[in-house]
Amino acid sequence: MRGMDVPPGIKHASTRCGSGSPGWTDSDRHWRDRTIARFLLATGAAATGTADEIVLSLREYCFMLHRMLLAGLWFAVTSLPSGPGIARTLESGGFRYTEDQPPAYVDARELISEWPRKLGQDSDPWRVWQVDSQIDFRKGQYAAYLDYIYEPRSQELLQYAAQFEIQFEPTYEQLVIHRVEIFRDGHWESRFDPAHITLARRESEFESLMYTGKVSALIVLEDVRVHDRIRMQYTIKGSNPIMGDLLGDSLNLSGHAPTARRQIRILSDAPLAHTIIGATIKASEKQVDDHRELHWLGKNLAAVSKNERAPNWTFPLPTLLVSKQRTWSDVVNWALTLYPEPVPLNAELQLKLATLKALPTIDQQIIAALRLVQTDVRYFGMELGASTHRPAEPNEVYQRRFGDCKDKSRLLISLLRQLGLRADPALVSIAHGKSLTQHPPSAAAFDHVIVRVALANRTVWLDPTQTLQGGDLAHLSTLPYGRALIIAPGERELTEVIRPASDRSEVDISESIESGTGDSIVIALSQRSRGDIADVMRRDLASNSSSEISKRWRQLYTKTLGTATEVEAIRVADDMTRNEIEIQAKFRIEQPWQRLDAGHNYLDLHAAALLQFLEPVTEMERTVPMAQAFPMTLKHRIELLPPKGRQLQFGNDKLSLTDKAFDYRREISRKGDVVQVEHLFVSKSDVITDADLPAYARNLRQVFDASSVRAIAGLGEASLQKSRQERMKQLINDLTRED
Repeated sequence: MRGMDVPPGIKHASTRCGSGSPGWTDSDRHWRDRTIARFLLATGAAATGTADEIVLSLREYCFMLHRMLLAGLWFAVTSLPSGPGIARTLESGGFRYTEDQPPAYVDARELISEWPRKLGQDSDPWRVWQVDSQIDFRKGQYAAYLDYIYEPRSQELLQYAAQFEIQFEPTYEQLVIHRVEIFRDGHWESRFDPAHITLARRESEFESLMYTGKVSALIVLEDVRVHDRIRMQYTIKGSNPIMGDLLGDSLNLSGHAPTARRQIRILSDAPLAHTIIGATIKASEKQVDDHRELHWLGKNLAAVSKNERAPNWTFPLPTLLVSKQRTWSDVVNWALTLYPEPVPLNAELQLKLATLKALPTIDQQIIAALRLVQTDVRYFGMELGASTHRPAEPNEVYQRRFGDCKDKSRLLISLLRQLGLRADPALVSIAHGKSLTQHPPSAAAFDHVIVRVALANRTVWLDPTQTLQGGDLAHLSTLPYGRALIIAPGERELTEVIRPASDRSEVDISESIESGTGDSIVIALSQRSRGDIADVMRRDLASNSSSEISKRWRQLYTKTLGTATEVEAIRVADDMTRNEIEIQAKFRIEQPWQRLDAGHNYLDLHAAALLQFLEPVTEMERTVPMAQAFPMTLKHRIELLPPKGRQLQFGNDKLSLTDKAFDYRREISRKGDVVQVEHLFVSKSDVITDADLPAYARNLRQVFDASSVRAIAGLGEASLQKSRQERMKQLINDLTRED
């Protein structure tokens, strides 16, 4: 998924939640793994790619579902060219679209003829001349018009500029194309050619285990040149009937490329609620005849820089959130109709229920029910029509053995209620987290469903889409969902999803290093993971062979110490009750000691838990705060036994750092001949503010410096004297041979 820095790479689709979107599904259910991806790359989790590539693509996809509809770039011209004449319906691949004039409600502006001087003249690879979004909410209908013009400014970008994709759901949406044009040599030229427009079901979300039924209109342009202005103008009519009157939209106000003009115009026959985030320009609203009209206009908008490690609750681009004026209780009442009491459980589920009831405690019954749904029903979403938001019957879900988040949640709720527990669906947003409080109430604000269980002395949050999740009820990880809307009678507001104080992610690595044969060393490795890090490790171990895990460790040791081979195969001990998983192995490293001088060798000892898990600060100028894994504890202990006849030397035995976001301590101690190096890193916050970032970056650099400790092995006095005698003897022999 490209951002607005590569204009045509955006999927300009009607993928707003509540219409053509997958709705309450968890295509991004592994978003939590971002916080540990970098660590797992080197310690046995991620097979290929960078840490960002492992997780970011899924998170950005879910995030962009809310912003994609009219998120784009902009354009330029001299006069409005004429559009198509009489409407005509065209077919491709068994699907239909229409060529026609823009809708009557559209208020078109004269196009810009010259690029604004304020935005500069030469440096940017893309120019966006115009993005004009106009949405009609009136009379129970929905239509979204987009007029989008962009300019590639280098030969390299033509491959992206010449292709464009529009997604829509043909069962309830209609694609109407108004213009496909190029501006060159002072005039506009139509490039609308049905022969170069292909409609096909690409199912881009299939790899995310969802079938949505969306169709892509793929537009391929011929003869596109550098500095051409490319114009795509179209409307998508219709919305998912299941949403009723609870639609909402999220629209970017600017992008990662400079934009000459951005307009948003929204018409509604009911009062509108809107929020603007990250922009100082305000929207105006007025009554026009029998409807309300919301208008936002931005000119000469500079490119917004992209920030890595952005918290999921932030908005990377200035954004307008809008919906008809509703309350959260309106959303609850609507959702209650989607979650009626299910039909009686079938015989197979009744047998499972009897097994659950036989367990001695409520906690055990809850965990067993959760494991049943997590294990027996695989994740897969059939997101077609009403099924985007209406869950299937529990009997059907269990019989077919697959379902998405809402299907699996309803099945789990049915079991828990049969156990006499108060269990309800809870709507959350993976894309927005705790920033849901900034959204106008709308069903479109959510993209995932979990389960809230209200016990006498505590509230438990369960996610039945998790796989291989460990822990009893006391050790079960609660992910940082931020806010939830509980679907139960009387619920009127969002509820904070509080993570128990005891719920911490922890990695504890221990390496015992002894001299091997020749110049080699042998490392006895132990890695113990707890909390949601253990969940991720468990999934990785289930997806990869032990030889693959061993290979990753060998690669890490080869990179940092020397050629590594396996001495003892990977052994795994998994405590599902406490959610702890331990990996043990032994590796031989050839010739790790490096010569320092005539009497000394050295060995650099690296703390992989810090080097691979923590991420250095690479940018100081940010538009959003920086995220950090929290709550998290990293421990790395190295025990080194010196080579025979040598003595170990270390400096700077102790180091302690205190930052607002973390505490770090390193200690070096001796027990006889054995030297022990201990690192401890404890995160204290999930975010680093702009004000705290300079100190954080400076302190984190010290952590990285301290994570590598040099051990120097010097000859003892007796060994040193013997070495001198041997060198002298060798010198005499050499001189004798010369005579």
